[in-house]
Amino acid sequence: MTSTKTFLSMMLFGLGLVAAAVAAAQGVSVDKGNKFGYAQVVNECDFALAIYSVGQWQRGPFYLDTGSTWAEQMWRDPVAGGIAIKVLRKSNSPNALGGAHTVFAYNANQPEGNLNYDLTNMFGPDVFAGHAMEMRGGPGCPVVYWSDGHATARAGRACQGGVTSNLTLTVCKGGY
Repeated sequence: MTSTKTFLSMMLFGLGLVAAAVAAAQGVSVDKGNKFGYAQVVNECDFALAIYSVGQWQRGPFYLDTGSTWAEQMWRDPVAGGIAIKVLRKSNSPNALGGAHTVFAYNANQPEGNLNYDLTNMFGPDVFAGHAMEMRGGPGCPVVYWSDGHATARAGRACQGGVTSNLTLTVCKGGY
């Protein structure tokens, strides 16, 4: 029995090494030395939010109460490339993949340091209609601002060197 456990432990360790080597070969952007900033969602609404972080795999839901901030360090998925942060009212969270939600998407490109980001409403009525939304990056990164939860213009933006700064989506900016 002990030899079987030892063998299985060695196999799992070996598989972990293989997975790390494959990830390195596929060009996974791993932050070495805090070169990436954080993707953040700030909730200024009077209701709770549900957050999903989606690349090749989905993580979440993470629940965000009024006045709270959720954050993850920006990264680049080796398969999907960019990351989609799905934001919706907590009461709608069981329908995250098929129901109406807002997508805060980014693509952190290193070593160039470029950051592409976008804000989009998906699948039905705008979840945050009547509520201001603002996406703000670091210096030199254009702001995306929706005064009433609806796209007012092309919401895709890009900036040089933006991966080192935080990219923040504030929902219900100013409490409305």
